[in-house]
Amino acid sequence: MRTPALPALAALTLLLSGCSPVDAPGPTTTPESTEPAVRTLDNCGVRVPVGEPVERAVALEQGASDTLLMLGAGDQIAGVGHQKDNPPEGTQTPPILSPAIPTAEQIRAADADFVYSPFAQVWTADAAGTREEWQRLGVRTYQSNTECRDYGGNAGQSAFSLIKKDIGELGELFGREGEAAELAQRLDNAVAGANQAPHGTTFLLLYSTLGGAPYVAGGPSIPTEMGEAVNMTNVFADVKEEWPQVSWEALASADPDVIVLADLPARGKPGDTWQEKVADLEANPGTRNLRAVKERRYIIINGVTTSASARSYQGLEQWSDAVGAGIAG
Repeated sequence: MRTPALPALAALTLLLSGCSPVDAPGPTTTPESTEPAVRTLDNCGVRVPVGEPVERAVALEQGASDTLLMLGAGDQIAGVGHQKDNPPEGTQTPPILSPAIPTAEQIRAADADFVYSPFAQVWTADAAGTREEWQRLGVRTYQSNTECRDYGGNAGQSAFSLIKKDIGELGELFGREGEAAELAQRLDNAVAGANQAPHGTTFLLLYSTLGGAPYVAGGPSIPTEMGEAVNMTNVFADVKEEWPQVSWEALASADPDVIVLADLPARGKPGDTWQEKVADLEANPGTRNLRAVKERRYIIINGVTTSASARSYQGLEQWSDAVGAGIAG
């Protein structure tokens, strides 16, 4: 019987042993990345990476710019829009890009790396640009949580709780965590320490009489919660619009115990100052005989605090001080 030739025998041995004639490389492994994962925030359904602190923010409205200024982030603001009054005490208004909400073009011209809006409706292509488009350009965006009150963990929380959430998240995004903690504590103190009006006290908040008809605070507005903090009920709480325009007759029929006046002296439009609002109330046949008008049961608060922002607690403090002075009876 013939035996296999040596080369063939060697090949057979290699085949049966599962080896190859040359050394085969071992299994390769991918080295684990040493880069830490970037933390992201879920802001009203948009993922916002925290990363490095914001350097060039654009705040689309005064509520947003006031919040950043109160966080001590004034030098991180590239521009602002829609300013209605003076900035918080001890701060200066940053560069104004537009008297209205800045457009996407104006924001790009400011070389922004962050866009912050207190309003959801401005995120459109013909206004401030969509959040998706800014995300594609590598620009982070942020929206006040009071504008998505039914979203995720926001559901069931008060406006003041959601403002605190804004403060904490913005503190993280701007590298201002310490300032954010202090600001949140001041808000907590204002709510917890608010003076209490007599049970059953009602109010209305008159924001403006621009155009001759009153604009008042409706149910979804933060003044409704300010009133609740001092044990008062908004007579227009059932109105689902945040800032409805009502008739003088409707205002007179509401017959509140107290009238809260939003003071906007720096905006310069007719009916902005509290004195003009008083003059309108006392001149109108439908309201001049209201008990609150005849007895001058007026509470004056800074008008910019009536938009949900870090500054809102200051309006509550003014309101609480008036209640403590006995204005509500």
